[in-house]
Amino acid sequence: MLHKFNNNNLYIALETLGASLCSLCDLHGTEYLWQDSKKGLNAGMPIVFGVGEDVLEKQFKILEKTSTKLSMVYDDAENELSLKTTYELMENTLSVLFSVENKSCTEKTYTLGTKPCFFVPIDQDEKFEDYVIKSGNDAYFLNDFKENINEFKFGNTNRIKLYSLESGRGIDISHEALDDISGVTIKSDELLCFTLKTKNAINKSEVKEHSFKITII
Repeated sequence: MLHKFNNNNLYIALETLGASLCSLCDLHGTEYLWQDSKKGLNAGMPIVFGVGEDVLEKQFKILEKTSTKLSMVYDDAENELSLKTTYELMENTLSVLFSVENKSCTEKTYTLGTKPCFFVPIDQDEKFEDYVIKSGNDAYFLNDFKENINEFKFGNTNRIKLYSLESGRGIDISHEALDDISGVTIKSDELLCFTLKTKNAINKSEVKEHSFKITII
């Protein structure tokens, strides 16, 4: 089921199937997330979680819903792990919190991540080549990318920015405890896709939290 939220700055759409973010717009109607009706669950920002299990086609149960916040949970009964996801709008920022709970009597290892995919350019009157990706002291100028598909891995960083050199508009992604971060640009489709993930061991009855934020700049 699709749930829609907005505040004075942003509009989002969330799907309980896979707990995925399907749309991220400003109130001018600019869509930031890739939309592809033919590949529905692969578009937007899907979540990967579990012990070799994908939750894209798993139905999450709603725990809490307000005008700007949605919390959902999925219980992996076979592996005795639970994933709670909380999306919340705060001014021009979308805050995402993942809470993993080990309900078993033994230590477990899990993989958790998300794969947001963004339109580049954001504004229709700009070009792919007008943008830059900045991570710490490193900058990747899309104007320098000669190949159609460019892959790169970010170093030790907790913040990545994608923005236009012309207008300054873009996105800022900040995160905690998602330590394996990579990106790929596809010039022909004008897309930038990130992969943010982590692999963790969790003790019995323990709860671990992982968070990140997407800010529109």
